[in-house]
Amino acid sequence: MKTKASSLLSEQRTIVHRGYGLALLLILLLVNCRTDSSKQTAAQPTVRYTCDAYGWTIQLPPGYAVENQATSQQTLEAAKELLTERVQIDDQSVQFATLRKNDLCKIEVNSVHHATNPLLRWDDYLSGYRAFVYNNYQHLGFTVDSSSQTTLIDHLAFHELHFTVSALEEDLTIEHHIFKRYYPQQQAELVINMRAEGAAEVAALRAAILASEFE
Repeated sequence: MKTKASSLLSEQRTIVHRGYGLALLLILLLVNCRTDSSKQTAAQPTVRYTCDAYGWTIQLPPGYAVENQATSQQTLEAAKELLTERVQIDDQSVQFATLRKNDLCKIEVNSVHHATNPLLRWDDYLSGYRAFVYNNYQHLGFTVDSSSQTTLIDHLAFHELHFTVSALEEDLTIEHHIFKRYYPQQQAELVINMRAEGAAEVAALRAAILASEFE
């Protein structure tokens, strides 16, 4: 007979496995979170990015640019290698673009396949991800805080997950805002994963997402 603890562990592993896409987005922080945030890309003119698959357009804040796809893919592959050390995964994600200012400030735009809407069990879904994030980052000496809410982008409702990851000894605080919406006709989620350091940068990047538009 399974114990309560083993049943809970099994359930959390199932949640993380089904939600692989978000776990992968979160684990990307582990690849380069300790890099020098002063190494910024050259200043870029304000640009617009459109994700044709979902008809989504965002006006990027000054200094952000659409990253070369080959560079984005290298980062993604490194994150996959790190993640597969922890859970067995089936890669069902598609990365559309990385919109980057520097190592710690960026937006990643992805689509993750799910045959059924994972948000129908949102409480279980969220608790599984919280456990995954807390376990990984606390092991590395980070402190983690989290919250969730429903957020409107244009006229559409998204689930927004908010994680604050801090390393006090390095005076480093990074915020993740992850916006997720399921599209039944595509059997996939649109995932907009925002990461930034510093209150002003976080506010500017989140404001750009909230002001973005859908066709």
